[in-house]
Amino acid sequence: MPFNKLKLLEIFNRIPLFKSLVQREREQVLNAGCTIESAPAGKSFIIEGTHSPVFYVVLSGSALVQHNGYQVGTIEPGQFIGEVGFICSEARTATVIARNDMLLLKINRQNFQSLPIKIRESIKDKVIEGLVDRTSMQNRQIAKLAQSQANDALIA
Repeated sequence: MPFNKLKLLEIFNRIPLFKSLVQREREQVLNAGCTIESAPAGKSFIIEGTHSPVFYVVLSGSALVQHNGYQVGTIEPGQFIGEVGFICSEARTATVIARNDMLLLKINRQNFQSLPIKIRESIKDKVIEGLVDRTSMQNRQIAKLAQSQANDALIA
């Protein structure tokens, strides 16, 4: 589904990653060579263990996140995924599979580096916030699992 620039900018206005940018800066991101990709339902667009200097912002659709074959999360419109491999140049830590047809903004390192530093820093700050939120959520899930296991051990 092709989008014109105006429609993409309208979508960008609703994405938390770009909220702190002014309209001109959002246009710079769009014009930096970022690409719009589709991922049909069932397609794995990030594969655990591979290397890739890109991350994605979900424009529409949703995805399942799997680590070692276990579902560990979901990704919804407006969220980003693949930032660990992008930032750290490390192997992907999860596989991400489209739950339904998706539209993704693909940002690669080279295009990102071409952006003015103010824009890069703003996006980096939002990525860090997102990582902190995900870590906090995972810590809560681990604590809940540990408590459940402790309760099961008491009953047994």
